[in-house]
Amino acid sequence: MRVILVVGMDGAGKTVLLRRLRLLCREEKPKHGPLFGSASMGFFMRRKEQEKLESQMSIGQFTMPTTGIEEETLVYTGSTFTIREVGAPMLSMWKAYYSQCEAFMFVIDVTNAPQLATAAMELFNILHNDAMVLKGACIVLNKIDAPNALPLPLLRSVLCLDQIASLSNVEIIRVSAKTGENIQTVLQWATGRPRTTHRMSLLDANVSRVHPAAV
Repeated sequence: MRVILVVGMDGAGKTVLLRRLRLLCREEKPKHGPLFGSASMGFFMRRKEQEKLESQMSIGQFTMPTTGIEEETLVYTGSTFTIREVGAPMLSMWKAYYSQCEAFMFVIDVTNAPQLATAAMELFNILHNDAMVLKGACIVLNKIDAPNALPLPLLRSVLCLDQIASLSNVEIIRVSAKTGENIQTVLQWATGRPRTTHRMSLLDANVSRVHPAAV
């Protein structure tokens, strides 16, 4: 089973992202056999809508920093994978989990300017690690919904996004874990499914390894 390591600095939104991924996986339409009548189906759908509303209300609420490991196995479009979040306080131990994953996500808070340089340093440490250099990577630029989100030119410069985008095994996706924007794209990456749209460069319209959400 595909194991995806999720790391990032303090407050990047890793736990909220995991909650959002869990919610989307639960929202998949189930396949019902002939035993389900219209009345049963109606009740089932009303219950699902209520669960969805309650889950939406809980996203981003009562979130405590992950000081250890949070792990969950999810199923999306028939693909099963495990998300393993390792908290920022365990940064010195991240390397212990590199050999146990097939891919990784690095979550970055695009509202936290003082933290960007540290995030860039840790990201490049992972990308250049012998155990990770050939593994799939998804750079998640989170909190794009925030009014104080940093401008893309600054992110490109500090995080060296143009250089990262040239790597064949890396994808960059701008998301809002809070609102759910572009989270489905993250799920598509997590399951290894091909994109239905071209991934565009941060610079121009040339096909690249960067999702159009990063334009």
